[in-house]
Amino acid sequence: MERHGEDVFFSFGGRKWRARSAGKPSATELKLNLVVADEREGGPFFVDSLDLYSARHRGNYLKAAAAELGADEAELRRELAEILQQLERERPTRSAEATTAQGATMSEADRAEALELLCDPQAVRAHRGRSRPRRHRGRGDQQADLVHRGDEPQARGSPWRW
Repeated sequence: MERHGEDVFFSFGGRKWRARSAGKPSATELKLNLVVADEREGGPFFVDSLDLYSARHRGNYLKAAAAELGADEAELRRELAEILQQLERERPTRSAEATTAQGATMSEADRAEALELLCDPQAVRAHRGRSRPRRHRGRGDQQADLVHRGDEPQARGSPWRW
C-alpha cells in the first residue's frame, strides 16, 4: 500500500488498484472512486465509484471489472477484501487526525466546567422539565399534539388517538 495525497495505491500480482475518496467521511459509508488496471502498458482497466461497505455495490463492481479485465472474479474479490481491510485499519487514525486538524481543542478550565455540568444530577432534572411541545404525525391525515411534562408524554385534550 502506498499513499500519494488523497490516492491510495495497492498492487497484487499483475494488477494495480487505486482508491480515492468520493464523498464525505462517514461511519456508515466508504464511498470511493476505485480503479483496477492490468500492470501491462496499455492493458485493460476498469473504473467506477462505489460504497465499499455495500455488498451490492462491491458485487456489481467485481462482476463488471472481471468482464472488462478478463480476470477471475473470485481473485478480484480477494484483492478487494484485502483493500477494504487495509482501508479499515487506517480509517480510525485518519478521522482522529482530521478532528485534531480542525482545531477541536478545549482549555482545561472549559473542560472542568463541562465535566462538572455533565455530572450534576440537578442539571439533568431541570432539562427534563423544559421540554417543548412536539407535533407527531399519526396514521392518515390525523395528527396528535403531544406535550411532554417530566417523563410522561400526554395527549392534549384527549387520550392518545391516531
